[in-house]
Amino acid sequence: MSDSESIFPDPNILWNEIRESERTAPADRPVVLVIEDDPSARMLLRHALRDVVRTDAASTVADALRMAETVPYDGLLVDLNLPDGEGTEVVDALRERTPYWGVPMVAVTAHQLPEERGHFLDAGFDAYVAKPFEKDEIRRLVRHLVVESDDAVDKGRKLTRKSQAQDSSSRSKEEDESDRREPPATQPLDILPDS
Repeated sequence: MSDSESIFPDPNILWNEIRESERTAPADRPVVLVIEDDPSARMLLRHALRDVVRTDAASTVADALRMAETVPYDGLLVDLNLPDGEGTEVVDALRERTPYWGVPMVAVTAHQLPEERGHFLDAGFDAYVAKPFEKDEIRRLVRHLVVESDDAVDKGRKLTRKSQAQDSSSRSKEEDESDRREPPATQPLDILPDS
C-alpha cells in the first residue's frame, strides 16, 4: 500500500452519503443524537446509521444538552469522555426531563471489560458499545432500541412528529420563511393516547 492510500474511506464520500440519506429520509424516521468529540468516530457512527435513523451530532456536553432542549430525539449514542465533561452528565441531566425518561441511551466507549457493564447500566445507559465497533453491531443495536421499540415514548414521539409535520404543511410559505431561523418547537409527551 502506498503512502497516498488509506484503509479508511474518503471522508468526503462518507459525508456526501450521510447528507443524501438525511435529505431523502422519511419525515417519520427516528432521530438519534450522536455525542462524540472525535470527528472521525462521529462520522463513522453517522455513516453506519444512515439507512436506519436520521442523525444529529454534538461534540460536547453543553452542545448535547442544548440540542436536546430543541429537538425530541428518539435515542442517544454518548461517548463517555467529552472535552467539557463526562457523557454520564448528559444522561443524568436528560433522564430528569420528561421527554427523555425512557429514551434509549447507549454508551460508546473504549472500555470493553465485561465487569464494567453494570457501571454503564447504573449510570443510566440502556446499553453500551465498545470501540472499535462493527458497523453491523451498532446498526442492529440502534434498530432494536430505537426503530423497533414499542414503548410509549416511541409512540408519543411518532405522534408528535406527525402533528408537527401536519402543522408545518398547513402554514403558508411566508410563515415558513420567517420560522427558519428558530429551532423547532418541542411538545410535552406526558399525555399519550390510549392504545
